[in-house]
Amino acid sequence: IVHTEHQKKELQTDKNFSKLTINVLPLGVDVEKFKPLPKKVQDNQIDLLFVGRISRLKQIELAIETVAILKEKMAKEISLEIIGPISDQAYFEELKELIEQFNIKANVSFLGTIKQERLIPYFQKSDLLLLPSAHESFGMVIVEAMACGTPVAALKGAGGPDEIIENGYNGVLTTKKDFANSVLQLISSEESLKQFRINSRISAEEKWSIAQTIYGFKRSIKSALR
Repeated sequence: IVHTEHQKKELQTDKNFSKLTINVLPLGVDVEKFKPLPKKVQDNQIDLLFVGRISRLKQIELAIETVAILKEKMAKEISLEIIGPISDQAYFEELKELIEQFNIKANVSFLGTIKQERLIPYFQKSDLLLLPSAHESFGMVIVEAMACGTPVAALKGAGGPDEIIENGYNGVLTTKKDFANSVLQLISSEESLKQFRINSRISAEEKWSIAQTIYGFKRSIKSALR
């Protein structure tokens, strides 16, 4: 059992697994616990969020550069909250220097580690989750955000995001070069953002809920017992 089609394909290239039955079982989110709240309407604030380890692999600098571009091009207050443990101190210091260079210290907050159950209000209030990681095995924060009605911006080819995010429907899949502009394009349209919120919740309920995980487990067990 693996969590993504990408992982399945990788295992199928290994002679030890190539002849085995490999089932894809997504990590389900509790959609009764992770659920939307009414979003603010037509105000002057854009709330962005990053959740994950502060590690070079996560490419958080792209999220910071995005804030700088949005601040320059939008007549709105831009806020980015970064939640997660520091696993690379040198990289963390580089990010703080980058924030100083862009003069966006007032726009970016490092909140440290927050327990999963306390993450829900952050997902609920955010307009968009930024996940510019170079690689994500699944990306649990994606389905948690989507269940809260928060779309996600991620990179093509990163793994899990390619299978969870439907570009132009419940989020954005883009390139490293176009990341900031893709985010700008989405949040510039309140109507598009509103529809993406609705679609994100629908996707979480229909494809990434615990109910789907249970169904997948039952199907795998029945298959094994035949």
